[in-house]
Amino acid sequence: MSLFEEIDTALKLQKITTGDPAALTAREAVEMATIGGARALHMEAEIGSLEAGKKADLIVISLEAPHAIPLYDVYSHLAYALKGEDVETVIVNGRKLMERGRLLTLDTAGIAAKAREIQKQVARSLRPIARFRE
Repeated sequence: MSLFEEIDTALKLQKITTGDPAALTAREAVEMATIGGARALHMEAEIGSLEAGKKADLIVISLEAPHAIPLYDVYSHLAYALKGEDVETVIVNGRKLMERGRLLTLDTAGIAAKAREIQKQVARSLRPIARFRE
């Protein structure tokens, strides 16, 4: 899932279901995804905003892609224009997890190999179901 796509979808759904294009602003949607999400988890004292004493989770976003230009309003940009692939750097609790789009803490090749193994197991387990339907 992409947080950017979820914010975009939430905004569009609010506009469609209420018939009001101003039912939910981009700023409100970004706040829902950050401090609002922290509140939903009862963790707003620890996460959800950049404040002294909270865990230092942040992302650095590239604004160089064609879909990221021009920028007029940062909240609208986050909600409507930016994509997950625009995230260059991720820092969680002060620890850098991704830099220049490269994951630093995960063995992506190993994860992909394990996913392929699981895919084969799932495919084998579905064969009896496919035969039953024929």
